[in-house]
Amino acid sequence: MDIEDKILEKIEKLCQKAEQLIDQNKLANAQKLLFEAYELVPELKEEWEESTYILVSLGDTYLWQDNFPKALDAYTDALKCLNADQNPYIYMRKGQCLAALGQTEEAIISLKKAYEIDQEIFEDEDPQYLKMVLAN
Repeated sequence: MDIEDKILEKIEKLCQKAEQLIDQNKLANAQKLLFEAYELVPELKEEWEESTYILVSLGDTYLWQDNFPKALDAYTDALKCLNADQNPYIYMRKGQCLAALGQTEEAIISLKKAYEIDQEIFEDEDPQYLKMVLAN
């Protein structure tokens, strides 16, 4: 089953505009467009890969604003989406949010999952996260 072409085109345009705003560090404006795009995704939203992209992008914007609770919510919701459970990036970011919130045990679980899927995801990250994985 596919999203109607017109709706998919609107979603893609909103996401492209949001990416441009993210590049300009206009994160609040990008968030508005991402929410607008998310609203266009048909129900059951978890069954559409577009939801994964939108939620991860939202999570990133919140993470870059150090709004760890909202970022964590977005990444957690993204992991409920179609095929997202094999995406190490989402587990990595979720683990980073959990660590920032002092939820160390949960952070380690998420970071380990990212490591199991793709060890290389840690190459460009703060070494503390890899240390958390390897120490446990």
